[in-house]
Amino acid sequence: MTPKEINALLLELSTTIKHYEQGSYICTQNQDFNKIGIVLKGKVMCSRTCLCHNATFSHILKIYESFGEDLVCAGHDSLPYDVIALENTTLLFIKVKDLLLLGHPYSPYINKFLINLLSLIANRHLISTEQIEYTRIPSLKRRVAAFLLNQYEQTGQLLFTTSLSRCEMASYLSVTRPALSKVLSELKKEEIIDYYKDSFKIQNLDKLMQL
Repeated sequence: MTPKEINALLLELSTTIKHYEQGSYICTQNQDFNKIGIVLKGKVMCSRTCLCHNATFSHILKIYESFGEDLVCAGHDSLPYDVIALENTTLLFIKVKDLLLLGHPYSPYINKFLINLLSLIANRHLISTEQIEYTRIPSLKRRVAAFLLNQYEQTGQLLFTTSLSRCEMASYLSVTRPALSKVLSELKKEEIIDYYKDSFKIQNLDKLMQL
């Protein structure tokens, strides 16, 4: 959507802007929630603890990314995860009921927003499915190898830069950061890969594929 369309959209909706300090909870798991939250400034983490598997799954959202949109389509009234401000953060909240009430044929901005929203949810679902596939790999070394090979397939290059920080990569693969660093260090010593910060170079593709 263009800036003009976004401004027109916001005039039709009931919105609020709130500020949160670093480390504060924006909302907690199972708390009543009927809005979409959009990050205007800062960074937040959505974290969910699964007691039956004794595991925590988390996802970090940056500027202009959102949460709660899954509730719009699912019809749920509570969040299945905690949302925490990782730094001083400003959020824009849009009430769900406004989207449902104003989503009619003669509101082109609302219709366009809803189409974009459905596209966002579909893409999130694909990412979540991919993340689940990684967690099914029991060997941490093979899990990291699968991630790096996927990046290679997406870019078509042996040298690539990921969009994830080391902490975000560990969270995405459902491992601790020290464990991830240990595996990467081992792969580097074995001269299978080389890396610096968020840039990676596959030095021995055959060995990486055989892990």
